[in-house]
Amino acid sequence: MALDTAGDTLSIGPPQIGDVGRIITLHATYYGRQWGVGPGFEARVAERLARLVDRAETGQAAIWCAHQGDRCIGSIAVDHVADSTALLNFFILHDAAMGKGLGKRLITIAIDHCRQHHMRQVRSFTFRGLDVARALYERHGFRLVDEGPDTLWGLPALEQTFETRLYG
Repeated sequence: MALDTAGDTLSIGPPQIGDVGRIITLHATYYGRQWGVGPGFEARVAERLARLVDRAETGQAAIWCAHQGDRCIGSIAVDHVADSTALLNFFILHDAAMGKGLGKRLITIAIDHCRQHHMRQVRSFTFRGLDVARALYERHGFRLVDEGPDTLWGLPALEQTFETRLYG
């Protein structure tokens, strides 16, 4: 589905009502088209995102949504995990939102959040073939540290682990 961009402003902020469902839809649509996943993948995204939303409500995580007008067109999240490590996840943009600098803005906001919370390291998982995401990660100091078959999402893809050190 194409986005109608006439007159809408682009903004980034916390999730609004309906955004969690939209994040799930963005993931299901993209990964369904690219890797042929079905409702089981969508359910795993929903389950993991629900847990992250709960953690965000207690301050153990944070979620930002890119909005065009009042519609969520992308997201990124940070989960504070053990040993001063943060996990960057749920990073996605609607196809029509790419090329507007939103991906860069989302990653910058997430990394700044990690610095403010004294996270020493940020880790992110993506898949081989997501070259735009990989380029954004690398421009923000991430480096590929591991690659192997996906075991979490059930995708027929090679999962890549990227990391960057913020402190020490």
